[in-house]
Amino acid sequence: MTTTTHISIFNLLGERVLLKTEYPAMISDGDHLRLAGVRGQGQFTAIACKNMTTGWMTTFKRQGCAMSALIGFGLVGIVFTMVFPLFIFMPIFSIAVLFFIMRADSRLKTAHMMLNQ
Repeated sequence: MTTTTHISIFNLLGERVLLKTEYPAMISDGDHLRLAGVRGQGQFTAIACKNMTTGWMTTFKRQGCAMSALIGFGLVGIVFTMVFPLFIFMPIFSIAVLFFIMRADSRLKTAHMMLNQ
């Protein structure tokens, strides 16, 4: 499977903005934008973007397949741990990665909800 990430870097009100999207960002000079993201390392990293001029918005993509695979890996890890206690890292790793994926999904969902208000 191949994926493409489009990176847009632009200035908004004198601040550098970084936007990573699955498809090319439909942003032109003079467009009015709404952004949700985090500020750090000398730039604003946008998690979600809505072009108020054209109505274009970044897509909201969930990690459903990855979550299912991690849950399966964790369950297999629990069975292996019962047989060989050295395999305890499998369920611990699964839980940790699942936590970070769920947190990222939650941030993305919150960002999109904020833009639609």
